[in-house]
Parts: sequence; C-alpha cells; structure tokens
Amino acid sequence: MDILEKLFREYPAICARSSRPGSEYRRLAEQLDAEYEQFRRELSDEGMEHFKALEDIKLSMATIDAEDCFAKGFRLGAKIMLAVTGDRVGQFQVKQ
Repeated sequence: MDILEKLFREYPAICARSSRPGSEYRRLAEQLDAEYEQFRRELSDEGMEHFKALEDIKLSMATIDAEDCFAKGFRLGAKIMLAVTGDRVGQFQVKQ
C-alpha cells in the first residue's frame, strides 16, 4: 500500500462525515438508506445473499475508484504547488 492509499484509508467516509445536516448529499444518503432497507425486507434469504455479494463487489469498485481519484487529485495539487514555487525550489530543501 503506497502512502496515498494509506492516507485515504485512514480517513474513510470523509464526504459523509463532512456533509452538512440538511445538505443535498445527506438528504440523498438518508433516502438511499431508507430505500435499501425497504428493498432488503422484500428479499428472500437467497436473494439477500446474492444482494450482499453484489454490494460487496460494488463497494470494492467504489473504494478503488475513490482511492484513484484521491491520489490523482493529490498529485495534481502537488504539481500545482511545484509549478507555483518552481523558481524557489532551493529554499524548500529539508536540512538533515
């Protein structure tokens, strides 16, 4: 696991935690939870097992996508910082 993956995984669900009460994100998350609960109640035991397997795959894919987006954004931010400070790179050397 590289440093960006570690950083991302140590702060899960940042969007959900940082969404404001009453925000569109929070409203949709609550609506989704309610719909999922209703759907789960309608499933047979076999259907529920299949649904859980699909959800696990979907969650794995979403996590990989979020990690990739985070890493790309982080790298882009670093490139921007280097571009802005490019002519002063020497003054940011770390002394040992």
